[in-house]
Amino acid sequence: GANVPAFFFLHIEAVKGAVAQLDCKITGTAPFEITWLKNKKPIASDQKYKLMSQDSIARLEIQSFDTTDIGDYQCVISNDVGKVITKATAKLKDPPTFSKRVESVTAVLGNTVKLQGMIKGSTPITVKWMKDSEILRDDDPNIKMLFENNVASLLITTVAISHGGKYSCQAENEAGQQKCEATLTLFMPKLFILKIVLSQNLPDLRVKWFKDGKEMISGRKYKITLKDNIATLKILAAEKGDTCEYKMEVSNKVGKDQCTYRTMPPAFTKSLKRVDGNIGNDVFMDCKVSGSQPMTITWFKDDQEVVSGARFQPEFKESSAILRITCLEKADSGVYKCRATNSAGFKETSGTLYVREPPAFTVKPDNQDVIPGTTVSFRAAFTGTGPLTVKWFREEKEIITGGTYFIKKDASSSSLELHSVKPTDSSKYTCQVSNDAGKVDCTAVLFVKEPPTFVRKLEATKLITSGDSHRLECKVNGSPVISFKWFKDEMEISTSTKYTITLIDLVAILEIVNCTVEDSGDYVCVASSEAGSDRCTSTWLVRLEKCYINENAVHYIILY
Repeated sequence: GANVPAFFFLHIEAVKGAVAQLDCKITGTAPFEITWLKNKKPIASDQKYKLMSQDSIARLEIQSFDTTDIGDYQCVISNDVGKVITKATAKLKDPPTFSKRVESVTAVLGNTVKLQGMIKGSTPITVKWMKDSEILRDDDPNIKMLFENNVASLLITTVAISHGGKYSCQAENEAGQQKCEATLTLFMPKLFILKIVLSQNLPDLRVKWFKDGKEMISGRKYKITLKDNIATLKILAAEKGDTCEYKMEVSNKVGKDQCTYRTMPPAFTKSLKRVDGNIGNDVFMDCKVSGSQPMTITWFKDDQEVVSGARFQPEFKESSAILRITCLEKADSGVYKCRATNSAGFKETSGTLYVREPPAFTVKPDNQDVIPGTTVSFRAAFTGTGPLTVKWFREEKEIITGGTYFIKKDASSSSLELHSVKPTDSSKYTCQVSNDAGKVDCTAVLFVKEPPTFVRKLEATKLITSGDSHRLECKVNGSPVISFKWFKDEMEISTSTKYTITLIDLVAILEIVNCTVEDSGDYVCVASSEAGSDRCTSTWLVRLEKCYINENAVHYIILY
């Protein structure tokens, strides 16, 4: 019987601009129907994609692979018996990059030094080292080059003068190349002077100096003197080999005496530590060092030597090395290194200075006047060293999200939203931002306009005699600007010889002269503003009085 198709499919990494190829090796009973999909969408053969099938191989070629071709690809193969689906991911090869760059170093002649960096990227990666633009080869027995576990290293076992200079590490793969440069600086110790004061100033004294038991002779490297009862040994251009035991022997005809001295390389008894400081303040970086004198102290920031000046003030006293930095600036943040050097070598310690920036507002919330029912948003933006703590207050009470309040926060901004505000939400709102360096706040005032409300209304009903003049009067409270309109039987009233309309301190007055029966009806005053409206109503009944005289009496007829 027929066999179900089966195949083998590989994930691929492609080089940008090159042809990428996906292959399936098919087994099973032909004929086969082959369908290719990218991100679940069918692929048709065109200038970009070429679909091929030959013998037991189904192939998809992607021309000039780029970022748009990254994705999940599927191959669906079926025959009369069934079908199988598989998928693979196609992605670009990553060019090499230095996740840890090669750092510049200073080395003492005769010591061992290592330059190294960490590289990531798609394999295989090849690494080569260059010195002063010349490719380094393995013909120097003092140099070893390795690339293992993504770490490229250059080891110089015994540093010579010829090793000083600029080095570059170049990593390369199919996707590209990356170069990192570093400098190897040779340390040439300064003049080393050893002085011994003799207890007696006797005539005909002879002084001898010994280095590891071997007598030293004055010459180009060593200068031996005896003057004013002081025996002096000067070592010119001291190097690692000069770290040893020295013995001075003084003698005359009567006898001799001796003393020994051993040069001790620097050692830090107290290392530099992390220091936090606020912008504008002063800080101290301090450490303690032991070792033979004379000793030189040098300070570095991010591998650049610190120059003494008004803001940077180094001091070395009684084994304490101190760097005072005044009036801190943001740019002063970094890694500081103290290097102690004497004729026996050098030692370094490092610590990080974090300059904290107090918070400051770049955007402050605005005062707002709104109508009831509005959604209000107060927004503040700020700078400062994190972590920053942001709080919102209404008057002196802290606000938390819930009910009508909603607070949003991110690294450099925050907003307070109030939903469906009411006049009772009118208040002062404050945003407060703080960190270890300080605290700032800014305030905005929310005024929710109060809709008009009649506090003194029209009389509900009023009986008026014809021919008289009368007036309607009512008073309203609310946020300005408030406008008033008068209506009689739903028809608006305008000022005329009949009607006089006045407004005095939110008191609305309608005066009607020479009332007649036709003036009977429903009178309405409407007060409105953008915040809302209110109305009050009064019903008038105008009565008509007539009289006549007969023989017996005077009669009054009152008509309603």
